[in-house]
Amino acid sequence: MTVNKSISDAAERGAALDPKRSFIVQAPAGSGKTELLMRRFLVLLSGAGRPEEILAMTFTRKAAGEMRCRIIEALRGAGSGLMPEGPHERERFALAAAAMERDRRLGWNLLDNPGRLRIQTIDSFCASIAAATPVLSRTGSGMNMSDNPEELYAEAAQRTVEEMEGEGAGAEAVAAALRHLDNSVTGLIDRLVVMLERRDQWLRHLDAGRDEAGLRAELEGAMGRLIEERLERVRGLFPVDLADAFFASARYAASNLDDASLIKNLVAIDGVPGSSAGDLLLWRGIGELFFTKEGGFRKKVDKGVGFPPDKTGHKKAFVELLAQFEGKDAFLRELASAQTLPAPAYADWEWEILAGLIRLLPLAVGRLKEVFTERGEADFAEVSSSAIAALGTDEDPAELLLALDMRLSHVLVDEYQDTAYAQKRLIELLTSGWTPGDGRTLFVVGDPMQSIYGFREARVGLFLEAQSHGIGPVPLVPLALAANFRSEGHIVEWVNKAFGPAFPAVGDAFTGAVVYHPSVAVKDGGSTSEDPFPPLLGGRMGWGGESDAPPPPPPPPPPPPGGGGG
Repeated sequence: MTVNKSISDAAERGAALDPKRSFIVQAPAGSGKTELLMRRFLVLLSGAGRPEEILAMTFTRKAAGEMRCRIIEALRGAGSGLMPEGPHERERFALAAAAMERDRRLGWNLLDNPGRLRIQTIDSFCASIAAATPVLSRTGSGMNMSDNPEELYAEAAQRTVEEMEGEGAGAEAVAAALRHLDNSVTGLIDRLVVMLERRDQWLRHLDAGRDEAGLRAELEGAMGRLIEERLERVRGLFPVDLADAFFASARYAASNLDDASLIKNLVAIDGVPGSSAGDLLLWRGIGELFFTKEGGFRKKVDKGVGFPPDKTGHKKAFVELLAQFEGKDAFLRELASAQTLPAPAYADWEWEILAGLIRLLPLAVGRLKEVFTERGEADFAEVSSSAIAALGTDEDPAELLLALDMRLSHVLVDEYQDTAYAQKRLIELLTSGWTPGDGRTLFVVGDPMQSIYGFREARVGLFLEAQSHGIGPVPLVPLALAANFRSEGHIVEWVNKAFGPAFPAVGDAFTGAVVYHPSVAVKDGGSTSEDPFPPLLGGRMGWGGESDAPPPPPPPPPPPPGGGGG
């Protein structure tokens, strides 16, 4: 099926409708993401044996309802036989007509039985799995999604702290945690609430069966990789033409300081440091030469940073050198960010505190499960983990997973940029039995520039990983949409200009760094002014450059008849 060739990304939109291939589509705001999903669904319907073979999952009920309504509306339009006028509508009509022909030949009667269209939220899909297998999912019975899970976390945290009144490992773990918090019960409860809310981030590490030494090595390894990734960026941006002069000045400054200064680490340096975790202290010393204690760019130096008053010209030369660095914004931004990096290893006292929490957290999770069972409520993370538990593993799949594997031929996932580890694992399990060329496809859509579900442990880096490595056994062909159907040209141009520089130049799945993806306007109308909006600061990002300032107050009412009088 072809699409309107006048659209800038027509080739990508046409490719996305190939029912034999799996894709990950980056779809910015206004790019017609829901329309693309609907068309893909219609194409898959036209070749499916049963409509239930296709599963579309969204994040919100509104999105699921909108997709369902659009698909049914398209099917009804095709069933009417009335060909629309516009080329865009005719393309949709042709796809829906093919699906309706399949419906007629196989007797689906979708317009009378729209419930056969499997379009639902990820939450509801997980809940249906957990409810269908209460034993395997460890829920015992169906649970409602809590509107106020913080109350459940607080109850579980309170019960956890009350363990100190007993004996055994639980009491010891609580006592150890309290010792490091000056015996503040309230402080410990508050921290447990935060950790329980975010357990999707750490629970899988504790469940992996590692001992404390293994977990320490894993965590320190993760910090080391973060440090190396950041330092590699800084190193790559260091102005090569200024390196010799800078490090000559750095050695001079280091020779005038005592060991308490990080700059002292530069006394023997003869070039740009490396990017290993062991080089972090060198980059911190370099940072002290560039930035004041308040974090601002240093424009003058004194004996505190190794430049006492002298007649040799070292001080003046370095001030002039700093002026040459002042315009190197990308380098300075990355260098400033590197100053906040953690040490690559825990001090023993730090690990002692962390190890105590590691022993305490599983106990808190156990209390939380008790609260869930008693209240008949759960949070999103619990429903997701229950569904995953019910499906088994790749090596030992549950009967339900095997049944789903037989029934599912195509999975579509909306808003994948807001996916958390649990949802990624769910998709991996659903596709675990798929093999190349078996006709089954995975289609995920999202925009990493719009990730908003951090409060539900969403990790935008998972989108970037899927672009590079696929999901589970399914390699994904990356596509990127650019056409914007929503806004007029001058608005799209302004957004590209304003937000492009605000995003990092290089994407990184580990840190979740996302590169800006510019849009191309389909609409031509609008203002011809070169800058239709005022600056971001001091003005509103709105229509026609209106001010963000409140309107002037109305004039005072006229005095009452007869004058004032007190």
